[in-house]
Amino acid sequence: MANQIDKAIDILISQYPKLKFTQKNMKNITEQIFKMPVPVLPHKRGDIILSAHGELHKSEPYHRHDYFLINYSYRGDYTQCIESENIILHQGEVLLFQPYVAHSLLPHATAGDSILSVRIRKELIFHSLLPLMPKHEALLHFFLSPLSGSPSDAHKYLILSGDDVLNASMHSVFKILILEYVNMLPGYDTLLDSALSMLFSLFSRCYCADNFKNPSSQSEILIDNILKYLSRNCATATLKDVAEKFNYHPNYLSTILQKETGKTFSELIREFRLKRACTLLQYSLLPIEEIAVLVGYPHSSNFYKTFKKEYHISPHQYRIQTKPGNG
Repeated sequence: MANQIDKAIDILISQYPKLKFTQKNMKNITEQIFKMPVPVLPHKRGDIILSAHGELHKSEPYHRHDYFLINYSYRGDYTQCIESENIILHQGEVLLFQPYVAHSLLPHATAGDSILSVRIRKELIFHSLLPLMPKHEALLHFFLSPLSGSPSDAHKYLILSGDDVLNASMHSVFKILILEYVNMLPGYDTLLDSALSMLFSLFSRCYCADNFKNPSSQSEILIDNILKYLSRNCATATLKDVAEKFNYHPNYLSTILQKETGKTFSELIREFRLKRACTLLQYSLLPIEEIAVLVGYPHSSNFYKTFKKEYHISPHQYRIQTKPGNG
């Protein structure tokens, strides 16, 4: 199965340069709007088009497009520049773009990594997928607002990630989507539609779990937002930087974090870094020293010491014990 998926992703990577995009050039290059590309033959279906990237030696041109885009970091962490802000998409996370959002995928030098792009026409979203989703006002607005067709009206994106079970479910459905799209076996059209329906139902579950916890106080809302930020930026976040971002004094932020979570800022950062390291150890082929740097430990000796203190085994032992296929 793993070899089939890797071969299918390689095919999608090789097909990307063959996609024929048309665009409307605006005065500013950031206003270039790409239309849905023509599918690569033998594909004839034009309402959903898959492609993938592996290593990127230079940034994509900064651009917009008139369709919905799903980026799924299948293996590795990728950085996107979205409306002039750099966003790290961690392995297993989904980045869902509205049409007309200005963005670019930045260079990525790690061999063996891959990010999947799923382009979906607005009509398919509106007529086939949206009716399957829970009727939450904010989520519906995300998908319905591009109906106006105006670039100035659409400026949103969603980053979706669930718990381990939910992420594993999404990963499995993305595998189905990739294999059916590439292999085109009898009945693949129906299975593509089914996989998309499943994905959007899982997206809804992720979104609802993340946004409808009904926090009972402003401090809980603040803590929830800070923890999300720390999870995404644990490699570089400092107390001073986080306090500035959320417009609080560092001492106040430190106090409220400990009060609400029972952990200090340093403990939270360490926890997020080690969780990210565990994911990379289990699912990537990166050297351990490189993983240490990626999660925020420029000196690998500190990483080894911290990891072993937390998990009572070395990073190398953890990688061996948790390697997919080891039971």
